[in-house]
Amino acid sequence: MKVLLSVLVFSFTLAANAAQITSATYDGRTDEIVVKVIYGGCALETFKPTYGACMETYPAQITVTLDDTQDRCKGLIPGTVRVPAPEGCRPAYVSVKTARGGRATDSVFVPETME
Repeated sequence: MKVLLSVLVFSFTLAANAAQITSATYDGRTDEIVVKVIYGGCALETFKPTYGACMETYPAQITVTLDDTQDRCKGLIPGTVRVPAPEGCRPAYVSVKTARGGRATDSVFVPETME
């Protein structure tokens, strides 16, 4: 019973510290998707974007997953992540999600050319 309790507490701590996306918008001046996140930790984190497959619809659809390092600190840190807009998949609706089971954002429209 003691081992099971330890596993449940550890799982809860990881879930509580997972990054959460609060909003995402497209910045046409820099051709980036600006993602507002809140994540658990005591240090600034680096988020690495991984681009999914470009679904051939019109406009196209693609998901970008933000993978982050995670520390065990319980502080909540708000931050902004700037993700380059996907190349070769435009115009497109882009959904952004976190790698640790976070819910995807509503789609952000990325036009065919920079605004």
